[in-house]
Amino acid sequence: MRRIQAATVRARVLGMAGAAALLLVLTTAAAQSSGRQVETTGATNYITFGATMSLTGGLAAEAKTAKDGYDFIVDRLNKRGGITIAGKKYLFRIKYYDDQSNANNAVTLYEKLINEDKVDFLLGPYSSGVTLATSTVAEKYHIPMVVAHAATPAIYERGYKYLFGTLNVIGQYTEPLFKMAKAIKSNTPKTVAIMHENALAPTAFADSAAATPRSPYRRDFTSSR
Repeated sequence: MRRIQAATVRARVLGMAGAAALLLVLTTAAAQSSGRQVETTGATNYITFGATMSLTGGLAAEAKTAKDGYDFIVDRLNKRGGITIAGKKYLFRIKYYDDQSNANNAVTLYEKLINEDKVDFLLGPYSSGVTLATSTVAEKYHIPMVVAHAATPAIYERGYKYLFGTLNVIGQYTEPLFKMAKAIKSNTPKTVAIMHENALAPTAFADSAAATPRSPYRRDFTSSR
């Protein structure tokens, strides 16, 4: 008997390519936006994005990869001269705060990014749990937030108009795994064990996986996040 275990799963960043796609989407939004004021410092015009990242706490390892992706594409775009809007050149920059892997902290910090730092656009934080909470801030202030690191369907099922995701939702990840397992001709798997953390994204993964095979065995584990 072959056992397939879905261990603790977090919504993983797609890497540099995903971050590049994310900021290129926002670049287009910036170019088309005539209502927002961008900052001019000396002879340089800036479009400023705001984001929290879990630089400390339980999500720090994965969030560092996400931040590296954001920084990579901003550096690359700026080295190419930024973008031109209405005949003016604009460079990009990102204002970060450490949310300490805590959704409540992140909500407060996104409020600060909007009301005190006056950022032009928002980038999503790392993880589905933090994104679910902070996206309400973007919706409240009508400022676009593009999310590259959250794939839980519940985030995108609330009818928000200022929230834009770049990842496939979780159900599109789990279904191919079971199709692959069913395609095994020798010693075809007959049972499935699903083990997951009690956090938003891992639970969504488990729910999606449990809906696919027949009668899986499932065990939940508590989480401090």
